[in-house]
Amino acid sequence: FTPLMQLLSVMPTQCSELLPQPYSALMINESSPITGFYPSDFQVDPNGKKNSWEYVVRIPFIDEEKLLSAVGSINHKTQLSRQERMRNLRGRDHVFIPPGYSDRIASYIKDDATGKKRRPGRTTAFEMDDDSLPYVDLSLTRPFARSRTRGR
Repeated sequence: FTPLMQLLSVMPTQCSELLPQPYSALMINESSPITGFYPSDFQVDPNGKKNSWEYVVRIPFIDEEKLLSAVGSINHKTQLSRQERMRNLRGRDHVFIPPGYSDRIASYIKDDATGKKRRPGRTTAFEMDDDSLPYVDLSLTRPFARSRTRGR
């Protein structure tokens, strides 16, 4: 799935305005072939949990083929802005490592047996100095997001 397809498959209709309009329309338009994925009435199962946010929402699983077909009806070139199309691309994985955890997280990034990256060219690790996130210009890790203006 692309990032927007993943969001379309997990977000409730109350969040539909967070998606680009063509994706949002698939969620809320009654004539949409996937509107049944987003029921307004559903049951929740406490499943032994104390807090309501831990409950299991009882809704049907999304039919992947229907979702792919519905998203396939969107003309991404004409219906999405350039920025929306760029947000829908898979980029690099970024791992932010807090102090004291680099050894534990290294096994995620590197294969213990060979010491080589598990996913060469796809994972970038950023070690943090304290409990706050470092400033990282993520646009520099995605070639299509770089400025086309010289000197910037």
